[in-house]
Amino acid sequence: MTQPRVLVLNGPNLNFLGRREPALYGSVTLDAVNESLSQRAESRGVGLDFRQSNSEGVLIDAAQEAMSDVDAVIINAGGLSHTSVALRDALAMLPVPVIEVHVTNIHARESFRHHSFISDVATAVIVGAGTNGYLLALEHALSLLSVAPAVSDAGVPETPRASALVLSGPNLNLLGRREPEIYGEVTLKQIDDRVAAEAARLGVTADVRQSNSEAELVDAAQEAMNAFDAVVINPAELSFTSVPLRDALAMLPVPVIEVHITNIMARPAEYLHHSRISPIATAVIVGAGAHGYELALQHVAYTGPHRR
Repeated sequence: MTQPRVLVLNGPNLNFLGRREPALYGSVTLDAVNESLSQRAESRGVGLDFRQSNSEGVLIDAAQEAMSDVDAVIINAGGLSHTSVALRDALAMLPVPVIEVHVTNIHARESFRHHSFISDVATAVIVGAGTNGYLLALEHALSLLSVAPAVSDAGVPETPRASALVLSGPNLNLLGRREPEIYGEVTLKQIDDRVAAEAARLGVTADVRQSNSEAELVDAAQEAMNAFDAVVINPAELSFTSVPLRDALAMLPVPVIEVHITNIMARPAEYLHHSRISPIATAVIVGAGAHGYELALQHVAYTGPHRR
């Protein structure tokens, strides 16, 4: 059987990770990121091809080569995310999954960074998870390629146990019946079971809840102020309408990870592209399906008990 191959592309200035504005981007270098990815991929029998360039043309050439040579692409296009239609078009041609990564939460930064030309052609988008976002992207790529997890790989470093409140908003109780052509056939019960299994694997305590009530979700968010180490939330439609829920989550001193089953940036309704939650979230994961919840828990386990 041919070894799966994943292309990892990094754009302008990412060769300066670790030195570039460390207050924003952290102290981890791109070499260290690549080493972590290599170790994870090797344990799973997957080949990685790393490329970084400050040239738009070189990145376009690499994306075009990926049409026949790789099984998935992970890309952090850096500043080109917000300017390059040509790179977007090259990625849009690919017949393989494309996972966009940003170290910082671009939705919480300068207005010109809020729109990425890449996001609407990506399969999934992970922002704000720091350099751990690359590992989450690789995990999702391997999931899409049906690469089994290594038995001995917990996927996280040694950290103290953490607790997470996992919230799902309106109409998610009807997953599996609600527009399955968009949301798939997975039910919320199946997601909850996967969350429980992943939490047990990671040593994370997960309290899983769903409500169609804005007030109940606000109450739960307020409760998280002192009772949990992190909040994982799929606010569903309330993402785009609820200022009270946004304000409740903004008050929290713990990480808030927003999850959406679909890639909301690729949805046809323009209002779906503008979540009120994203700018105040620590990290945002969209388009990873039910796996997005598991990726969020992996990030909770990776960061450990932490108050922001």
